[in-house]
Amino acid sequence: MANIQAHYGTNMNDVLDIAQQFRYIESAKATRLASGNIQETFLISGPEGSNDFKFILQKINTSIFLNPEHLIENHQRLEKHLASEKRELIIPRLMKNLEGSMVLHQGSSCWRAQEFVPQSRTFEQVPNSDIAFEGAFMVGQFTASFLDLDPTNLHTIIPEFHNLKRYLNEFHLAIEADVANRLSSCADELNRISELETAMVALFENTRSLPNRVCHNDTKISNILFDMKSNKAIKVIDLDTVMLEKVIFDYGDMVRSFLCLADENETDISKVVVRDDIFEAMTKGYLSVTKSLLEKNEKRELFSGGLLITYEQVVRFLGDYLRNDTYYHTDYANHNLDRAKNQIRVLDQLLEREVEFIKIIEKYS
Repeated sequence: MANIQAHYGTNMNDVLDIAQQFRYIESAKATRLASGNIQETFLISGPEGSNDFKFILQKINTSIFLNPEHLIENHQRLEKHLASEKRELIIPRLMKNLEGSMVLHQGSSCWRAQEFVPQSRTFEQVPNSDIAFEGAFMVGQFTASFLDLDPTNLHTIIPEFHNLKRYLNEFHLAIEADVANRLSSCADELNRISELETAMVALFENTRSLPNRVCHNDTKISNILFDMKSNKAIKVIDLDTVMLEKVIFDYGDMVRSFLCLADENETDISKVVVRDDIFEAMTKGYLSVTKSLLEKNEKRELFSGGLLITYEQVVRFLGDYLRNDTYYHTDYANHNLDRAKNQIRVLDQLLEREVEFIKIIEKYS
C-alpha cells in the first residue's frame, strides 16, 4: 500500500494557483482547514474584511481514492436524488472549475471544490448532549433521505470497507511480517485483539443478512456542519466514503467517535471516558428520524455496529503501526499505537455498558 505521508504539507502558493482555476478571486488567500488522516482541505477567500466569494478546495488523496471521478459522480448522484425527490439539500454543492469540470488534475495531484456554507461551524468533539442529538439527527436525515436510492447505483469507493474479516487477515499478515520490528512494543494490545477476535467475528457474521443501504461510512461529529448561531445541524460533509453498507456502521461510528470528549489521538487514557448522557442523546436523535424506516433487525443490531466499528478501528490502527504507518497520517513514531490504545479503552467501556446501552436503544426504537 502506498505511503500517504507525502500527501500532506502542500505548498500554499500551489494551493492558490489551483484555486484560481476554479474561481478567480483577487488577492485570494488559502487557510488550511482539516486535520483529518487522509485529505487536505482549504478555505479559499478574498482579503480580510472583503465580501469576495469563498469556497472549499480539497486535494484528493489518490493513494487512497484511486478513481477520483467516482467520488465526484457519487456526490452528483446524491445531489440529483435530493433534487428529484424535492428534499432538503443536506450535503454541500460541488463547484465546476473554469473549464467546466468538477475535478482538476494538475500533474500528479487531483483537486475538487465545493460551496462554502456561510455562518457554519464544525466541532472536533461532541461538547454536550444537545450537539450529540443534533449531529445524530442529521445522520438520521442522511439515512432517511437516501433510503429510496438504490445503493448499487453508487460506485464502490473502497471495496469491503467495513469487512472485519478483511482487516483481520491483513492484521495477521502484518504480525507475521513485522516489517518495523514493533511486535514487542504492543504485546498488551495484541493480546486484547486476540481475546476478542472470535466474539467479534461472530458478531460481524450476524450482520451479513442486514439490508444494504446508502451509507456515509464516516459519521464523526466533524463531518456535520452546524449553524453558528443556533447550533442546529444543517449539512453532512465529507462524502468520500458514501457507498453501499449496513446502517449499523453509520450509527456505530457515532458511538465510537461521539461518546468521549477526548478524541482518538488522546494519549492520556484516563481522559478517554464514555459518557452515558451523550449515548442517550445521539441514540434519541438518530432514531427520532429512522425508527419507523429501519427494519427491526437493523435496530436490534445497532449496538453491534458500535462494538464492531470500534474493534475494527483498533485492528486498523495497530495493523498500520506494524506496517510502519503506511495508511494513516502520523505525527510521531508511536502515533498509531497510541490510537489503538485509545480505541481499546473506548471498546472496553462499551462492553462494560452493553446491557445498559441496549436498553437505551430499545427505549427509542
